Amino acid sequence: MEINEYRCNSIHNVHSEIFFFERSFFMSKNQSRDEQKFIAEHPKMKKLLEQVEKAAKSRATVYLYGETGTGKEVIAKEIHTLSGCKGKFVAVNCASIPENLVESMLFGHKKGAFTTAFQDQKGKFEEAENGTIFLDEITEIPKAAQPDLLRVTQEKEITPVGSNKVIKVNARIITATNKDLLDEVEKGEFRKDLYYRLNVIRLNIPLLRERKCDLEVLAKLLLEKFAREENKKTMTFSEDAISILMSYEWPGNVRELENVILRAVVMADDDTTTLRKNDLFPERIPDSSPPPIQAVEDSSKSLQEKVNVLEKFEVGKSLSKHKWVKVRVCKELDITRPRLDRLIKKHKF
Repeated sequence: MEINEYRCNSIHNVHSEIFFFERSFFMSKNQSRDEQKFIAEHPKMKKLLEQVEKAAKSRATVYLYGETGTGKEVIAKEIHTLSGCKGKFVAVNCASIPENLVESMLFGHKKGAFTTAFQDQKGKFEEAENGTIFLDEITEIPKAAQPDLLRVTQEKEITPVGSNKVIKVNARIITATNKDLLDEVEKGEFRKDLYYRLNVIRLNIPLLRERKCDLEVLAKLLLEKFAREENKKTMTFSEDAISILMSYEWPGNVRELENVILRAVVMADDDTTTLRKNDLFPERIPDSSPPPIQAVEDSSKSLQEKVNVLEKFEVGKSLSKHKWVKVRVCKELDITRPRLDRLIKKHKF
């Protein structure tokens, strides 16, 4: 694969990621359209944003950990923006770089270093000078390239492929992965010394299913955005649509939510003003958690495990039904507000 071909694909991937997240993740219902930031009503999101602000004040390496679709690149961009760096934000998807081109893409190369090296080429670290380099899917970096990456983190210097000249670089490093780096170290897939260099400030990105109290606001803002972009009438969600949005577990996180709503808007008739449950999931209504009856009948589970499954199911169902209005949930379940708060924390709603 040619370097230039990879570069074009890389730029396209970065733009796609930004399209998916920068409008959906950076919003707050308490701000004007021009001042929109993150939707952060859930304590985990509020804590994350506090950590992001603190991390931005430092040049220390940041490691972002979260499932696919949680918006890791968006968080990385926010750290870069808040840091006031004069240089660029350079994103690299490590999983998409051919193994034989990793060193060339990251550290650059000299003309003639390999067959398709027709001219000198700067690497991503040089492009990010005085800025931020974001290494997504860092666990996909081949072991052969990890010593060179370790050297950058330690000495702040690189050597382009085909050159003996050492170049000093000054780029803030942010890495991300949906795998736990320590697990990869224990498997022997990732260098322990590199792990300690990268895991200075670890930020855990909350899953969408863990912050259901943000979901309805986020979904409505996305619906407004996509209806406008697709030149459709202003749309709303029916009650049954809101119910399925709140009860679904969203394994693909924000990215999946965007896809579901965008597809529903595109496929809706021009005169449609209300999206219903079947518009969001026309083929099937997803059930991302097993029915509680299966757990109750599972002889391998203890009594307490069965109680926990039923408890989580009933609380989750009531929260979805009443759209997280806790007064109504407490009344239906006949429990106190402190008890409900403990159950929400216990079952990680």
